[in-house]
Amino acid sequence: MSQNLKRSDTGGLWATLTGAPEEYSMENRAFNYVCVISFFILLYYLACDSYIAQYLMCSVILILIFILCCLYYVSRFLKKYQAAIIIYAASSYIALILNYYYNSGISGPTICVFFLTFILLIAIGKPKQYPLWIALQIITVLALLLSEYLHP
Repeated sequence: MSQNLKRSDTGGLWATLTGAPEEYSMENRAFNYVCVISFFILLYYLACDSYIAQYLMCSVILILIFILCCLYYVSRFLKKYQAAIIIYAASSYIALILNYYYNSGISGPTICVFFLTFILLIAIGKPKQYPLWIALQIITVLALLLSEYLHP
């Protein structure tokens, strides 16, 4: 078994999945946590959407799972988590924009999920990236709301 995949004596399975504190920064490990948890959440959504025959959303979720697995690999094994965070943010916002139009617009849950995505990006990103995440959040949400207002 590879050295990266050996189970840590001090941290157990989570340390194996996210990386040892000696090797990885706190932000890198936090991003790895987000990837692992997001993977299981997406699997749950995939099961629910396939049960109710929402095949378009199933295909979007499968694409997101593939992207997430690639980002986890880049972050965990290639140790390039800054690039992974930017791609994670871009794919999250694209998926949320699609979800906004597909899932009832302002009446749906997407605005709340935008906020949760923003909180995750602030938690796992570097402080120098905060202005980027704040501007992206405000511009995207206002553009969606304005779009729905002008074209209900």
